[in-house]
Amino acid sequence: MRIRSAVMAVAMVGLFTSLIGVHASDGPYRKIKEIAIPGEGGWDYLNIDSGAHRLYVSHATKVVVVDTNKDEIVGEIADTPGVHGAVPAGPGRVFTSNGRGNNASVVDTKTLQTLTKVDTEGNPDFILYEPLRNEVYTFNGGGKSATVIDVAPTPRDRKWESFRYVARPGRPATR
Repeated sequence: MRIRSAVMAVAMVGLFTSLIGVHASDGPYRKIKEIAIPGEGGWDYLNIDSGAHRLYVSHATKVVVVDTNKDEIVGEIADTPGVHGAVPAGPGRVFTSNGRGNNASVVDTKTLQTLTKVDTEGNPDFILYEPLRNEVYTFNGGGKSATVIDVAPTPRDRKWESFRYVARPGRPATR
């Protein structure tokens, strides 16, 4: 009985493995090319700017920028401690969520230089751009909050503003 059960188990695993292999190769995604990104440290989110043909890859304390037409590294955004992600937002701007810096960097896409940093409080992690409102949102793990950043600087003082929203069960509040 044990031998029969073992044979059945091996046969089921073999059948299952072969079915997965067939479906995986038939899917819409396949590996086309590999681009080596050197350096030490961890990886997190990556985002693509299809209009500019750039891929932003967060890598420890920097964001590596890849030209998707040439399939090569074209630069990096430095001074982003504990970076989780980088999102293109509006014309000529990329925003990064810097977890260990407790801030978000506003970066010029042409020079890849940081224009300013916006305090977010509490380890900003996930970051996204909402084009209809022209805002960037960071979701701050340690701060248990979210920060909303207006992508366009205000005409009066030419600064980026952030607002911290704290949600509490039953009653949302603003600070």
